[in-house]
Amino acid sequence: MNKNTMTQSRLNFLNRRKVKDARELGAALREMLEVYAAEAQAEINQANLELYDALVERCPKDSGRLAAGFQVSRSSATGASTNILGDASGGASANLSGEASGDASGNYHAALASIRAANRAKIAACKPGECLCIYNNVEYLEEVERGSGAARGGFMALPLREHALRLQRLARSHRH
Repeated sequence: MNKNTMTQSRLNFLNRRKVKDARELGAALREMLEVYAAEAQAEINQANLELYDALVERCPKDSGRLAAGFQVSRSSATGASTNILGDASGGASANLSGEASGDASGNYHAALASIRAANRAKIAACKPGECLCIYNNVEYLEEVERGSGAARGGFMALPLREHALRLQRLARSHRH
């Protein structure tokens, strides 16, 4: 039984459940709201994962620095913020050339995979009420997005537009 079937089964059970008093009714309604919120959050997290992947995958791959520069942070309603790489200045992406580690071959593929895994984990763990920020502090990002040099422009615009439309569809589908 997949997760959607289990969620729907639980909601059907709660809808048919007979309650004795207002306290039981309140408890059943709270549980229904929690199930709906968890379902909506899972869909939003999936959309955010797909946006992050699209941004990284569509990024021009000259050195890998621009792709690795995409970082994720979350902040709660209280304003507490967590950054996956520990700082907002580029963190792990600064080592992609391999120079600091002594790797003359510039093995940035392993570093990029590690950064992506950490960012994806952060996105997947996002909870209701948290603000998610996907950002890139690499200084030449805007120039590449505009299409400078050999790189084609607009590698971020299309995924961002698709993401906005997807979130609109999700919002419409969850109106009950």
